[in-house]
Amino acid sequence: MKTATMKPGLWLIAGLIVSLCLAGCPQKKQDKDSGKITLGLGLDKGKSYTYEMNGTITIKQSMNGNEQTLPEMKMKMTQHMAVEKDKSPDFHVKARLEGFSMDIPGLPDEIKKKMDELYAAMNGAEFSFAVTPKGEIKSFKGLKEYMARLGKTMQGDPMSAQMFKSLEQYINDEQLLKQMGILYNFGASGRKLSPGETWDAKFDMPMAGADKPLALKIKYKLDQVKTVEGAKTAILTFDSKQSYGEQGMPFMEDLMKESAPNMSVKVFLHEFNMDGRIIMDLTNNWLKLAEPNSTIKLRVVISPPDQPTREVTQTVHSAVAMKLVK
Repeated sequence: MKTATMKPGLWLIAGLIVSLCLAGCPQKKQDKDSGKITLGLGLDKGKSYTYEMNGTITIKQSMNGNEQTLPEMKMKMTQHMAVEKDKSPDFHVKARLEGFSMDIPGLPDEIKKKMDELYAAMNGAEFSFAVTPKGEIKSFKGLKEYMARLGKTMQGDPMSAQMFKSLEQYINDEQLLKQMGILYNFGASGRKLSPGETWDAKFDMPMAGADKPLALKIKYKLDQVKTVEGAKTAILTFDSKQSYGEQGMPFMEDLMKESAPNMSVKVFLHEFNMDGRIIMDLTNNWLKLAEPNSTIKLRVVISPPDQPTREVTQTVHSAVAMKLVK
């Protein structure tokens, strides 16, 4: 059975969610009377932003007492964003993805060539969305067209074509709109915050591959407000540790079955943990840096024909750094 790895389509979807969220997430404004920070959306109309994202993903797995760490995968991408200058109270944002690449060690040359074709199709993808001053996402467009581009590139590969056909059941404009809406709101809209203050936010987050939304409880902290390079800067941290028991992952099962169609495969999500920090420039009203990390623990039950059932546990750790470069 082939070892399951993160598909590039999923990498780009994950990067898209993070980058669109971070580039337009609720900014912090200084309350001159109290010295506290108040949540509010601070996109500047007519302003353009460019973010660079670099990420890594590491998979550790164990089967029959044997542990293995797969080679680290690396990804990078650049996103250009422009906020339309109009009279609408809402913010209309257009985004374009460029420079997507992914390094997966050990790929045969034939597969690497096909992957390079896929990356080329990803570059130049365009998306648009609208968000209210309160941080509510009103619309999102472009994912359907993006998926069609990837599907066209994969037409010569039956397995990949089937994968993208399955993927469309779980990732679409509607699902991404829900996830962006969750990520835009820190669960503290309108709250005045002092440095050191913490608060909790609870969400039901749709997740590609899961048979039901993930219940998340995230602890946020306004760690500090200080001057960095002449600009008043807010540093936030967040942390979440969730246990799900035996939550099914049918999409992951579909991918496994494509690699080994004669096997019975069941995939269960046990844990989903994340933490990280967000740095915001309050003086110039933009997000400077976001560094989310996540760890997913899975249990995979494999039943080959006429052979004993085997169980594999996987821990998938990802780290992303999204930095404003201009």
